[in-house]
Amino acid sequence: MQTEGHLKEFWHSLESHGSRIALITSSKTVSFAELAAKGDAFSKDLADQAKGRKRLLIALVMSPNIDVIAAYLGALRAGHVILLCDCSILDTQNPIATRFGFDCFISFSEGELKVEFSSQGADTPVTLHEDLTLLLSTSGSTGEPKLVRLSAASVQSNASAIADYLELSADSRAITTLPMFYSYGMSVLHSQLTAGGALILTEASVTEPDFWETARLHGATSLALVPHQVQLIDRSAMSGYPLPDLKYVTQAGGRLPVELVRKMNELGLQGGWKFFVMYGQTEASPRIAYVPPEALPEAANAIGRAIPGGRLEIRADDGSNITEPGKPGELIYSGPNVMMGYASTDEELARGPETDFLSTGDLAEWTETGLARIVGRLKRFVKLYGMRVSLDQVETHLNAHGITAFAAGNDEHLVLFVDTKSEEARAVEIVSGLIGVPPSDILVSTLVEPPLLPSGKVDYKTLDRIAKEEVARQVRDPSSDKMDLREVMAQATRSGVVKDHESFQDLGGDSLGYLQVTMAIEARLGYLPEGWETVPVGELMRKKPAAKPRAEIGMDVIVRILAISLIVINHAANGGFNGGTWVLLMALGASFYRFQVPALETLSPVRVLLKMFYPVLPLYFLMVFALLAAGKDVPTPIITLTANLGSNDTAFIINLNWFISLYVQLVIFAVLLFSIEPLRRRTLQTPFLVTTTIFAISLVGSLMWQAWLAGWFDGVDHNLDSIYRVGSPLTCLPMVALGIMIAANQERERLFLLLGAVVLNTLVFPTLSIAHVITLLVGGAMLASGLVVRTPLWLGRVARQMAATALFVYLLHPIVLHFMRYDNLIEPVLGKPVYILLALLLSFSISWLVLEIFRWMEALALKTSVAKKILVHQR
Repeated sequence: MQTEGHLKEFWHSLESHGSRIALITSSKTVSFAELAAKGDAFSKDLADQAKGRKRLLIALVMSPNIDVIAAYLGALRAGHVILLCDCSILDTQNPIATRFGFDCFISFSEGELKVEFSSQGADTPVTLHEDLTLLLSTSGSTGEPKLVRLSAASVQSNASAIADYLELSADSRAITTLPMFYSYGMSVLHSQLTAGGALILTEASVTEPDFWETARLHGATSLALVPHQVQLIDRSAMSGYPLPDLKYVTQAGGRLPVELVRKMNELGLQGGWKFFVMYGQTEASPRIAYVPPEALPEAANAIGRAIPGGRLEIRADDGSNITEPGKPGELIYSGPNVMMGYASTDEELARGPETDFLSTGDLAEWTETGLARIVGRLKRFVKLYGMRVSLDQVETHLNAHGITAFAAGNDEHLVLFVDTKSEEARAVEIVSGLIGVPPSDILVSTLVEPPLLPSGKVDYKTLDRIAKEEVARQVRDPSSDKMDLREVMAQATRSGVVKDHESFQDLGGDSLGYLQVTMAIEARLGYLPEGWETVPVGELMRKKPAAKPRAEIGMDVIVRILAISLIVINHAANGGFNGGTWVLLMALGASFYRFQVPALETLSPVRVLLKMFYPVLPLYFLMVFALLAAGKDVPTPIITLTANLGSNDTAFIINLNWFISLYVQLVIFAVLLFSIEPLRRRTLQTPFLVTTTIFAISLVGSLMWQAWLAGWFDGVDHNLDSIYRVGSPLTCLPMVALGIMIAANQERERLFLLLGAVVLNTLVFPTLSIAHVITLLVGGAMLASGLVVRTPLWLGRVARQMAATALFVYLLHPIVLHFMRYDNLIEPVLGKPVYILLALLLSFSISWLVLEIFRWMEALALKTSVAKKILVHQR
């Protein structure tokens, strides 16, 4: 493929590929000819709205969407200058939006493409250089945002060079793995369109089974990954997911540990695909170098050779060219894809090309085989005792010792972040020996996931801030800090001191703690950020409060409230309102899959069990102790948590709590089952297959168990007592499995699974009433819908408090009903409806009060060292 001289830009060559597929979504495909027509139609509409403005400065919120990509190509074909960006550009306080006079902003939301013209652009049109085509924002890992100015020639030359060395063709099919406003993600689109290949559009993450199913279904031939994604794939065992059409995998966006490079190369050799390690910068449109796959694994620590049409040099401090191996200097790149220059103001957009080479800021050396290898970053140094210490070399040295680490700091302290607490002491010892400074000057902390830029690169600016906080925390007493989200999260997850880079998921939070932290976040921000469970608490605390506060209540909260309310109503009315227990079991299964299965990746089964049993079991045994102290004869099954396996003596005040025994037994079984690592990993890969198999096995087991109880095999009724049959864990497992199945699968599969599962459940439970079946269907459909209800903050808080008390209500409502039935005085006076409503109100109110007392006692206990050892999850 030609890489020198003038090349016709891919956006002007779309029609040459005719009817070949250009874009693929889950529901449609678009040919190159259709894409060109859509782009031209958009640019015509844009011109009609521009009111005489010929060449526009456009801010385009880039996303994997057909209309957005068509708008991008149409704007390029019309000669406009485009900034590719994320949705933060729409914030009026965004520094780029305030610094540059954009003519219009283009974004896709609520199912349609939106174009918003700016009055600022009409009043003071910006002068644009004739070669200027594309703008990309870059702050690297540090510094203030600025724009990289790219010409049409630089963009096209890079796209052609990439298509050349990757040997792309019209049969190539890439899948979106990266944001397309990020230069690496953009280059995938450009190189595919240049080669006449197709791009599969998806917003699913590489850790989601739906991503891999989409890639397999549409025949993806390539994956483009940053180091963080490679590590996620490696940890989640997704690297073994079958993609029969895969031809190559590329990695760029930062240094990948050598062992992972070798592992990915080996996987490629086994799977019949090539692994390309690549290096680039936004300033080079963005690709600079690549490692030929045949050079691996020996060149696993190199960035390789220059792309076709480019040249690499390594320069010494005096400007001389270094040619011998092993001598470090600054890496310099030259080629047709080098940027025109930077822009920090409107006036700089009128400038022409200002450089023909790129000083990368990276320290590199030549290997014996003539490939380039990065050894550090010019600005990533600290001085300790007058010695210049390269933070990159510290990281590389620790990686060589098998420790994944990130380094930051100042001229007084070096700060190391390792991914497991057990490696902290060894990391300090290794680095102390490497640079020859006392261990006391090296601070260390656990950081499971580094902060990342939207591109997926390590965000060293944020890492430096975390390091400053770590220095302040470890050198000074943090006890003066006021109550904040860290303390709320610490109490909710029983995790002691929570660091700013830790998230709720990192701390192994459960469903009860989830509700508590949710309320705290909504109280602070006035809304609930999407995916907040995985957002570091420090980032949550830096978010701005909403102008119009609101709460978002998920269906899991509503289902839990309705299920426990139905149980109380059924017991207060002495029957007739069946099915609440089954729905609660289903909600238990869904909650278990959402919170406990991920927790088993990092916590021991015992830790997970303790989190699930606290504080329900302490309250349960407090009630048992109170009855014993009052001289009551408490049946042994109540004490041994086997009340669901005995007779149903409803005269006993807490015997309705056979459900707690069932809960404990089911939780133990589920935790042990998903503690089997191959099963847990397989569930993440193929949730439909695994969860439906678990449901089917539990259904057969339930049928066999009930058949034996009813004497269907030997003609002898072993035990027909309703609690013994209905309350047995073997009988109830299908309900929990149904909840797991709903939570694990995609929305389009959930309702189908639910309907089939309820029909099968009805066959296994032939005595189920129509009320049971309807309740199961309604409750399951609500869980499966995934809908979110927006409410005022106070209502959301009330709803979450009610959901948080569900198991407490189950524990305490028999006592409420016992006293309300004393001498049968209340119901005849108030009437049954008011009596039931009062029972509900009292059950929830008392349960809320008891839960708050527990939280208050726990907050006090966590301040004592003894209690911390019992309650705190030691990380």
